[in-house]
Amino acid sequence: MKAKTKLILLSIITFSIYYWVVKAKAKKHLAYNNSITTSKLVDFDINDLINLLGGQENITSVSNTISSVSVVLKKQVEIPKNEYEKFSIHGISKSYNKYTIIFGDHANDIKNRIEEIINHV
Repeated sequence: MKAKTKLILLSIITFSIYYWVVKAKAKKHLAYNNSITTSKLVDFDINDLINLLGGQENITSVSNTISSVSVVLKKQVEIPKNEYEKFSIHGISKSYNKYTIIFGDHANDIKNRIEEIINHV
């Protein structure tokens, strides 16, 4: 075989090996990083938040997404904006008696703690 043909063949083989190695490493990397990371750092008293929402008897149900907690209340309450920083609240959306409170990545822990308290009444 000519030198040029050997060089082309060797280049194709080298590229193929490189491609499969890189692809395998990418797959391995994806396998390690397919979980959602959440925080369990709640730096305020959950009872204070419950009192801000009208107390345990005012909370009908609690649910959450990755970054927010939805609370259905029996009667509406007004949450002053100066309380947002105390409870690490990023924002609130209110629809009649359903309050969606954006906390960040520790929303699941907040929801669980609220449920623990209101279910032990």
